[in-house]
Amino acid sequence: MDPAYYNAAMEGNIDAFKRKGDEQIESILTPNKNTILHIHFTNYTDSVSVTFVEKILDMCPALLLKTNVKDETILHIAARHGHHEIVRKLIDCAKAPTRDIDGVGAEKRLIRALNDKKDTALHEAARCGHSEVVEVLIKEEPDHSYFGENDGGETPLYIAVERRYWNVVDTILDKSDSPQYNGPNGRTALHAATIFGDKEKVSKLLTRNLLLAKQADEIGWVPLHLAAIVGYPEMVKLLVSEDRNTAYMRDNKGRTALHLAALHGNVTAMEIILKCCPDCCELVDEKGCNALHYTTMDKVSYLSPFVLKEEKEILKNAPLMRNLCNEKDADGNTPLHYIARLAPNKWKNRHSHVLLEPQFRGVVDEMACNKYGQNLLDVAIVGSTLDSVFENEMYWKLLTKGATLGGRVLDKHLKEKEQEKKHDPVVDEKREKEQEKRHNPAVHEKDKGNKTNDEDDVLETSASYLSLVAILIATVTFTAGFTLPGGLNQDKGSPILKYNASFIAFVITDSLSFVLSTSVVLLIFFSILVKKTARDEHQLEEISGKLLIKCFMLTIVAMGFMITAFGTGLYAVLGVSNGFGVVTLLVVLSFFFIVIILITMAIKKIMKLERGEESEGDYGAHRFFNDPLLRVRDSQLSDIV
Repeated sequence: MDPAYYNAAMEGNIDAFKRKGDEQIESILTPNKNTILHIHFTNYTDSVSVTFVEKILDMCPALLLKTNVKDETILHIAARHGHHEIVRKLIDCAKAPTRDIDGVGAEKRLIRALNDKKDTALHEAARCGHSEVVEVLIKEEPDHSYFGENDGGETPLYIAVERRYWNVVDTILDKSDSPQYNGPNGRTALHAATIFGDKEKVSKLLTRNLLLAKQADEIGWVPLHLAAIVGYPEMVKLLVSEDRNTAYMRDNKGRTALHLAALHGNVTAMEIILKCCPDCCELVDEKGCNALHYTTMDKVSYLSPFVLKEEKEILKNAPLMRNLCNEKDADGNTPLHYIARLAPNKWKNRHSHVLLEPQFRGVVDEMACNKYGQNLLDVAIVGSTLDSVFENEMYWKLLTKGATLGGRVLDKHLKEKEQEKKHDPVVDEKREKEQEKRHNPAVHEKDKGNKTNDEDDVLETSASYLSLVAILIATVTFTAGFTLPGGLNQDKGSPILKYNASFIAFVITDSLSFVLSTSVVLLIFFSILVKKTARDEHQLEEISGKLLIKCFMLTIVAMGFMITAFGTGLYAVLGVSNGFGVVTLLVVLSFFFIVIILITMAIKKIMKLERGEESEGDYGAHRFFNDPLLRVRDSQLSDIV
């Protein structure tokens, strides 16, 4: 498009187009096929002129229904930018008798026109919150059935509710004869209004269409499910009072609103639902879990943990809930089994559950077993060894609440463990060696001598590797010290970059690396002298070990300084203005991140070996992956939700 025409269209200058014919005006397009009216309506200033639009359409009526590459008519653009007077004028122009096509008025075709996303002009106006434009459009199409879902499954009403343009919502509900409520994923405008907690709009939507309360989305949630999750008490009360049947509706996993309120710790919502529908607590999900099971799940307790006092009130005012204390799910677990399955650290951040209070001791069956033969305390200690069971915090918490061990599973685990030990080749080999040492002292002395020789070999090998690494570092840093980055001044023989901060850092770190690496070589030579003068093997092992540790640490530090010297040398040559120099420096310095990770892993490994946990951990892992009784703790809860 000629810039003169473009600017004239933006400003609404009709003089620039008076000498153009109908076909010429229609052919004035941008690369995206926007006409001069498309361009004119994108102007956010007051220069948008009704007169200009009227004269251009008189000169070229074809522009009224002409679309751009996005299939947008000029009505789409005017509605998006909130030009309600222009929208009214476009509709009036379209009502001219000469523009009636195929028995449908041009104004109908214009209002119902869809862009490439299946949006009408009403979708655009609702998305941008232009209530006056919405009113003009609905006045022409009060039936509203043509304003259905776009490609995203959104109707204009849903778009307005989701964006909380409540004036647009009121306009659509008040002016439209049959508004469309649908939204994406099977939801409706009532779902969206419930999420945002606008009680007035929820009430208004229910007044227009009460069936919305029962309409479920793709996962089976009706608006009451959402209100129970979010925890708006007034919203829950309104939805339940409008239609009690929604409290009995289940989602795709069999969960009612009471289940979800219990899961998310919304106690007030539970009270409201139970007050209106006390028997809905009998419903279970697809896993056989009732609402009381869900109060013991620790899925989102960090968001809204249960308060002990409120839980007591619920059980006090809802006798049917008390009867659920001993009800079992599909795997035979009562709510108390779920409590026992909580990790000890979860107890520290959560109030003690009401079912463990003394007043419920006669109501709750603490010895109830699931189908794996586990009672409450069995579940708490499942997977633990006999040595660590008394260190289990969960065990003591439940024990103080009156729980006791069952015995069905404990005896079985003891027998299995002993049986595994009897047939464990590693255990058998160790047992045979111990017995041989007791009955044959010569074998014991031989093993002791072999152990000493092995330790000497390890020390010598370690010293050799350290000396080799130290010599390599010393060689590299010595060479780098006489091959300076940037080169030398040929006249004076001094470094060209001697005043550069990065060059100074290079010289210092290179020197430190050279000194430390040569110190390592010196310490290793010193350890050889110590070996010749040591009084006994114990003293030799102690001194040599300390020297090797010092050598190792000095080697790591020397290596770090060498890496730093390499990075600062490159940076001095490449310069700060060069992004490649910065990236190279960062890549080089990532060495320290790797060193920290490796040292941390090594320290953890050493600590485990010192505590003797490694073999026990391997045994525990073997038991976990091979015993279904031990896997039930982690598998069941994750399958529920």
